[in-house]
Amino acid sequence: MHAIAALTHLALSLLLACVPLLGWTVSNALGQDVHCFGFLLPAIAEANEDLADTLQKWHAIAAWSLLALGLVHAMAALWHHFVRHDQVLAAMLPRRASPRISARDDGSASGIHQ
Repeated sequence: MHAIAALTHLALSLLLACVPLLGWTVSNALGQDVHCFGFLLPAIAEANEDLADTLQKWHAIAAWSLLALGLVHAMAALWHHFVRHDQVLAAMLPRRASPRISARDDGSASGIHQ
């Protein structure tokens, strides 16, 4: 299971990088500028309709794959939580700050440290 999880995380990471890069390249191949957070990004492809058509197909495949893999990933986390009753889902969630206990001068615990 660890190998499957590692491969899934690798695939998610690659797709998270590829989908926007493919979209950027498609836009450039269609002759459009790409802006990100108000900045004009440099063109990474020349205007070319054939290239744009091909890249649009790859962009769509990558985007749908990312969505499907993300759903499978979420379902696997829920399966671990509700079927296997292990701590996989809990390990993925943000940790809450636990109250700190400090010792008073008289040696007793003071409860929550503020």
